[in-house]
Amino acid sequence: MKKVKLICAFLATVLALAVFAACADKQQDDPATTITPVDFADSAVTVSYGDDYAFSSALNVKGSDGETYRASVKVTTTGGEAVAVVDGSFRANDLGGYKIVFTVEIDGKTYTRTVTVNVTRYAIELEGYNESGYPRGEVAVPTASVVDKDGNKLDVEVTYTVTDKAGNPVTVTDGKINAPLATAYTVNYVATVDGKEIKKTIALAVVRDAAKENEIESYDCVEALEGTRALWSDGATTEIGWLESFEGESGVVKFDYSESGGGWPSFTWAARHELEHYESYDYIVVRAYFADCEGKITRAVMGGGDYHVEPIDATGYVHDGNVDSGDYHITYNGWKDYVYPIRNFIDAWKTGNVTFGRWLMHGEIGAGTLYIADIKAAKKADVTITATGSMRRGEEISLAVTADVNAALTVVDPDGEAVELTDGKFTPEKPGTYYARAEYNAEAVYGLDTLEIKVTAPELKANAYTGSTAKGSVVTVPGAKLIAEGNELASTDSAASVTYRGTAVDLTDGKTFTAIYAGAYEVRYTLSHDGRDYEVTQNIVIERDAAAVNEIESFDDPSTTDNITACWKDGTTVTKSWLENFEGEDSVVKLDYSDNGWGWPSFTWVPRHTLDDYAEYDYIVVRAYFTECEGKVLRAVMGGGDYHIEPIDATGYVHDGNVNSGDYHMAYNGWKNYVYPIRNFIDAWKTGDVTFGRWLMAGNSGSGILYVSSIYAAKKQDVTVTGGESAKVGDEITLNVVSGDVTCTLTVVAPDGNKVTVADNKFTAEQAGKYYVRAEYVSGGVTVYGLGTLEIEVKALADFRAKAFTGTAIVGTAITVPGAELISGGATVETVETAKSVTYGVVAVALTDNKTFTPNAAGDYVVNYEVVHEGRTYTISQTITVARKAAAVNEIESFDDPSSVNSIIAYWNNGNSATKTWLESFEGETNVVKIEYSENGGGWPSLTWTPRHDLDDYAGYDYIVVRAYFTDCTGKITRATMGGGDYHIEPIDATGYVHDGAVSSGDYHFTYGGWKNYVYPIQNFIDAWKAGGGNDKWLMHGEDGSGVMYVSSIYAAKKQDVTVTGGENAKAGDEITLNVTSGEVACTLTVVDPDGNKVTVADNKFTATKAGKYYVRAEYVSGGVTVYGLGTLEIEVSAA
Repeated sequence: MKKVKLICAFLATVLALAVFAACADKQQDDPATTITPVDFADSAVTVSYGDDYAFSSALNVKGSDGETYRASVKVTTTGGEAVAVVDGSFRANDLGGYKIVFTVEIDGKTYTRTVTVNVTRYAIELEGYNESGYPRGEVAVPTASVVDKDGNKLDVEVTYTVTDKAGNPVTVTDGKINAPLATAYTVNYVATVDGKEIKKTIALAVVRDAAKENEIESYDCVEALEGTRALWSDGATTEIGWLESFEGESGVVKFDYSESGGGWPSFTWAARHELEHYESYDYIVVRAYFADCEGKITRAVMGGGDYHVEPIDATGYVHDGNVDSGDYHITYNGWKDYVYPIRNFIDAWKTGNVTFGRWLMHGEIGAGTLYIADIKAAKKADVTITATGSMRRGEEISLAVTADVNAALTVVDPDGEAVELTDGKFTPEKPGTYYARAEYNAEAVYGLDTLEIKVTAPELKANAYTGSTAKGSVVTVPGAKLIAEGNELASTDSAASVTYRGTAVDLTDGKTFTAIYAGAYEVRYTLSHDGRDYEVTQNIVIERDAAAVNEIESFDDPSTTDNITACWKDGTTVTKSWLENFEGEDSVVKLDYSDNGWGWPSFTWVPRHTLDDYAEYDYIVVRAYFTECEGKVLRAVMGGGDYHIEPIDATGYVHDGNVNSGDYHMAYNGWKNYVYPIRNFIDAWKTGDVTFGRWLMAGNSGSGILYVSSIYAAKKQDVTVTGGESAKVGDEITLNVVSGDVTCTLTVVAPDGNKVTVADNKFTAEQAGKYYVRAEYVSGGVTVYGLGTLEIEVKALADFRAKAFTGTAIVGTAITVPGAELISGGATVETVETAKSVTYGVVAVALTDNKTFTPNAAGDYVVNYEVVHEGRTYTISQTITVARKAAAVNEIESFDDPSSVNSIIAYWNNGNSATKTWLESFEGETNVVKIEYSENGGGWPSLTWTPRHDLDDYAGYDYIVVRAYFTDCTGKITRATMGGGDYHIEPIDATGYVHDGAVSSGDYHFTYGGWKNYVYPIQNFIDAWKAGGGNDKWLMHGEDGSGVMYVSSIYAAKKQDVTVTGGENAKAGDEITLNVTSGEVACTLTVVDPDGNKVTVADNKFTATKAGKYYVRAEYVSGGVTVYGLGTLEIEVSAA
């Protein structure tokens, strides 16, 4: 018997592993993939002494390709003796145990697996173990004892430990554990017999309370969530949580449908009983609470696919999931029972369309939060509501409920407010539909009836208007009547008010007004009757004047703004308004494209006629005025897509919408006619690329304001304008205009953009360059349009040219100006050998004989020439660039020239730059750069420079020597390092090196209010430079408002070895002798006492007057800073 049980258990294990392998490897069909055995790892089992152990089923090995392979097997004792195998099993009678080795060959490769079989005479036996599970609460751990092969108990202690699902230890008190949740625990038993451990492991299952007969899901514990899913139509899941209580209900599941998916939100559940269990019930009752979703969740249905089952109180059933005009009686921010016919749902369930419970909500992204307290099945209780009364406002209505149960009666008025009932009666004070609800909800019984009660009341109705609707008409209001059940109770022939587009309109005697504009006029009537006030409004629509035959849009009326849309490419709309007049034009629409969108601004319109009505015209003429947009709106084109139609006077046509170098002749701050070929636009219109009129402007955000007074279609009038051939400055130019029988308006714009006076078709060209001429004709009503344009290139009388400079331009070297020539007709007519002036920046430079000057700084010098020829004055300038003097071989930057400030950049970590200036001298140093790091940035202040030589030229040096002076920064600038990133290189005299840029407790020996040489190892800096981390950078640790720094030079120097000793065991009052070793050079000795004051040193000696630390510097700087040496010493002087 034991043999049979063991074989079955082993077979089940192998079969489960095989099924899992098959499922896992269905998709592995790549022929190039290596085939390996599945679930072929080593393992161990324990059997009782004398039992048969069967393993034949393990000989069939699944491969990763899904195929089955046959393994060979070898069984031995642990000592290595062969064991006889009969029908795939052997008897375990060796307490030493066995080893079973399986070998299988797959695809030419050999794989082995070893199963270790442990044999024991003893086993752990349990008492009171319930494999099916224990109820939640205190759970007793099954007691255990050790028995031998014959079932005899041994006097052996059995210990155990309990762990939860996560492997955490669980406290056991008096043999019991506290198990409030439905979950699984693991109990590991162990005992020792004859020096060997015996083990046993069991699963201790804690299960939920038994479901009630009618329970679908009670959510009485967090484990109830295991069968629940919440998701959107697009498959996105949403967050689920369990609450002990919420708004008076205990055991609640929370679904957060906030911005997590798209489509219909829904949740599904697994019922506590089988489907057939609910056959005898009538309803599914879901107790739910919707929060933060009013107007977003509008209905809740059961099922899925075509089985959208509405609640029994819904008045609008739609099977395909679309919301119609029905009322679904959703309650927001309160608990409600949503009840559904269970039969419909079970039918859907059986078809397979709904594989488990499903609740769908019609909503949208960000639909809010849903709480569910329970879902149950209920039998139906018959409930009926009846109403008696006149169903008129102000008259009592009686409600009667017929039911075998005590149903609760509630009434809601047309505004959704609860109505107070007295003995089932109420008096309606509002006309409209009242909603009555009689509801009974017991544990397993539910009853509901609803009734819609339509309450009527007298209604004030406006009489139909039959008068004139022409613009300008005097309108007599038609009045209104108070009607009740078809009978007139009262009437009024006057209006309380009339408004047009939100503005009050003057009324005469409350009866007449003049409709000066087209559009809707809102007429409001009021009337009092039987102590009640009534009100009604009506719209009287006034028609616009008939459009002119060529009118596209005249904007003759405020209502015309409704025909246009003004927006940006991103769809952002702009402010549009109508003006009676603007800058001499009547009836203007204003479009404000200011700081509210991006892309091309545009506006579209609806033409007054059909497209075909404009087919015989040649042009579209848009009269427009651009303001506050110069340099922002650069062109205006018609159309859309690939149909970007340029104005007829534009010289640069670009079909893809990019602005090229063409001239679009935009007019800013003035009216202009922008004219386009209508045929091109109609072609675009017909393709569907432009569904209605569209005008695009190339511009930027905040592009300004556009005014448009009219858009007309016009026929073409041929116009040509000629003249000005070979014109020169000073010539009077005659313009010849040919325009048939019509007279054109001539405008001429000079090269500088200013209009030129034209008289009798003539003007005088005062400037060299291009003049732009327009001869324009616009007929009355813009029915005909003609335009001729001309560009006249006016040449100067002569060309004044500076001669090329061919001399040497170096600081300190005299420069002779090269002079200039006036050329006319290819010949030189004037020669100038002297300059009128020379400037360096804005400073005048001294000239000798108006011919020579000596530059004292590098940079650009502007030489100005002037000559008078035939009564005209000609001027010309040329720039001579002067170079700095050659740099010393070890010079990084000497700042010997004002232009040297251009080689440095001074700024803060946040990118804010600092003020830099060049000074001839400061505090005894000449040629100094001043950098003001004052209250304008954040982080570390720094400066960077461009060295005078290449990086490799400094490779033979040891130091970088920066001579600097810090002021107004005591306690704010505390250190100065070289480099950047991880290359923060400290000065050689700093005692606190911190590579990551943080300030430590080290001493950086800063000098405030005096010059000092800050010296750094050059090789470290070159390494940083080469790595890209340095970038010629000096960093200062400081803060906002750090003060002012002066730098006089930066040099590379070779090292001079310097040491200084002395002052050992010194006491206050001692004379200390300093011993300086510096080769053949003499060093400068400075000593600073513990208070920071300099001490007098004579013959390398000084007297220590105070106890504390003295700081000694022995410094050598050669001429030109080619060699630098420094020895430092700290002398600790004790008290006397």
